[in-house]
Amino acid sequence: MAKQPNENKDTPNVNLLKFQQELEELAKEVLAMEGKGFFAKLGLGKKTREVTPATGTDILEIAFLRGDKEINKLVSQLSGDPKNQAIRMQLVGRALQMEGRPQLEVARALLIHSCLPFYWGEVTGPAVQMLLRVFKLYLERILQIHKEKMMAIQSSVLKGVNLSGIEVNEDDMEDSGVGNRAGMMMEIKICEGLLEKISEANVTLQNKMGVSLSKYELDLALGKGGGGGMFGSEGSDINVEQVQGIVTTKIMHSIDMIKLIPMMNSAGLSLAEKMKEIEDKIPYPWVMIGRLNQQMVRYHIMRMEAGDDQARPFVAPAFNAAVVAYRRSMKTVSQSMPKKQDLPALAEFANLTYYGYINRQIMRLDKEGLKKLLQAGKDAADAAMTVDESYAPMQARLLRACNSMGMGLSEGETQE
Repeated sequence: MAKQPNENKDTPNVNLLKFQQELEELAKEVLAMEGKGFFAKLGLGKKTREVTPATGTDILEIAFLRGDKEINKLVSQLSGDPKNQAIRMQLVGRALQMEGRPQLEVARALLIHSCLPFYWGEVTGPAVQMLLRVFKLYLERILQIHKEKMMAIQSSVLKGVNLSGIEVNEDDMEDSGVGNRAGMMMEIKICEGLLEKISEANVTLQNKMGVSLSKYELDLALGKGGGGGMFGSEGSDINVEQVQGIVTTKIMHSIDMIKLIPMMNSAGLSLAEKMKEIEDKIPYPWVMIGRLNQQMVRYHIMRMEAGDDQARPFVAPAFNAAVVAYRRSMKTVSQSMPKKQDLPALAEFANLTYYGYINRQIMRLDKEGLKKLLQAGKDAADAAMTVDESYAPMQARLLRACNSMGMGLSEGETQE
């Protein structure tokens, strides 16, 4: 496994890759409970009950939620069935009803619960909608805390920060765990960038609300499950190839719904790996891996633009991972006789190479490496053009980029 980026200690609330690692560990905890009895799941065989988001028992540590009968009922149900996404969503929904503006700690706990089921392959449109809502709430709470604090100290750091609508009550001021002004400013800018991502994700979601994917379906497509569900009753004849085609499409839509949310990157990559296991002779698994890594490139660049220099070393590795994925996708398509279904792989790889050219310094591309990359991108654009002439502008951009590097090419030409 590649080394995880060591995110900035001055931005603890938006170090989302650390957040992602926590989710990975919790998902392992939930899956390890499979087949265990109710009391074993709760950890009641020990002297003290284990408090963990895996079973929802962490919610009962929050004072204003602990006394609610509905919350207690849902936690009890979730403790007995920790993989149940519907119960977890109800728990989050109920908690949101009970406090208009939750404390940061509460918002973070609800965000963990909103994210967790995606990590074992449970994806639905409404669940993504809930995740985006809670993530937005979490980010807005961070912004509120920082802007209140900065207003209270009337710092010169306020320049360029929108403080409209902020009510300051120093007695009610919450500690965000950020101890310096530079850290607060970075978190503000990162939060604002992430809120833009949430808006983009909501637009994508509008056409995918009916999408659903379950761990059961994944297991069935991978040959690990029996019949049942939408694919027929147990013991019935199931067209495995058809099931695999349906699940592959569901995985693609699922990844597209969550790819803009940084702490969902690992969950998306896990789904793409399962897609490879189902069908490794098509470009789409590699295309999805490429898309996810491109989003990580943009995440690290966004952090850099927010003033986080510690994000810089991780841009190039993420870009290289995207290039590797798209190069692998190229091995599954015929560039001499491409088909319409090959266009996403061809076009996205071509666009990625041009993006690398524009940002070559950040990507740490030397001249010869960049030339090879541009040539590969231009070849992909040439192939796409034989299927759909609307890709002509993309082809022209890459041709100009190649010639700016002294390659002296014309349309359809390859440098020896």
